[in-house]
Amino acid sequence: MFLDLNLVQDFNINYKTLCQWVLTVRRGYRNNVLYHNWSHALSTAQSMFAMLIATKQLQTTFSRLEILALMIATLNHDLDHRGVNNSFIERSQQPLAQLYGHSSLENHHYNMCLFILSNTVRPHPSSHYFH
Repeated sequence: MFLDLNLVQDFNINYKTLCQWVLTVRRGYRNNVLYHNWSHALSTAQSMFAMLIATKQLQTTFSRLEILALMIATLNHDLDHRGVNNSFIERSQQPLAQLYGHSSLENHHYNMCLFILSNTVRPHPSSHYFH
């Protein structure tokens, strides 16, 4: 998907680093969660990819950076989901509720995404998007 959207080429992404990042994201999903798992994340990313490919207007509406962000977000949007909702996390006073308060899962997914990106991806010095 990243190759077909020319994101690897446009952002000078090292292919090995991309593969390592995807595998790290995959490991961030829990196997015992029935719905919010890697299959769901991959399906969501595939749906976004299909919309971007099928609707050329979307590729002109969004900037290249926004398209990259959409693809990253779809793969990461339920990272480390516990299989329960925010209300349950808050009512059972789980550590995520204590850490984040409201929207615990969304904050956790976002922070997990940033953690993986910051520990896997290093911007290429010639990329003007990261200066």
